[in-house]
Amino acid sequence: FLALLGGCIDADSKRAPYRYLMPSGYVGWVEIRFGVLDAPELPVQEGFRIARFSKEGTLNTSSRLQDGWAKDEHYYYAGDTRQKLSDGYQTGMINAGSTGLRGGDSHQSLRFFVGSYDQYMKHGYVNATTPTIGPIAQ
Repeated sequence: FLALLGGCIDADSKRAPYRYLMPSGYVGWVEIRFGVLDAPELPVQEGFRIARFSKEGTLNTSSRLQDGWAKDEHYYYAGDTRQKLSDGYQTGMINAGSTGLRGGDSHQSLRFFVGSYDQYMKHGYVNATTPTIGPIAQ
């Protein structure tokens, strides 16, 4: 997932890391829409930009999407409790992802699938090019 945000940029280009927080047990596509007027900026804690998703899997922010690479972290949350998620290839809970403009609008977005590799292959892969954001029925 690190290379996903990095794309074809200079290997020395770093950005602030993100700490992604998904509701406990969430499985499905999530999306952050960046540059949304009247939305709050992403807070920064312990050097991480905090991206806390709603139970619908969405987050709007006036912050801008940053280019570069960083070691992001992914967690489930319930109240103030966090459970770290693995992002290992085919063994973790973070699968696929993309950045870009969504639906022809002017907002940049970042999307990725939260769930096991098997869940991604069954529910996420089928609509990976135009994902349906939100939790899947299990």
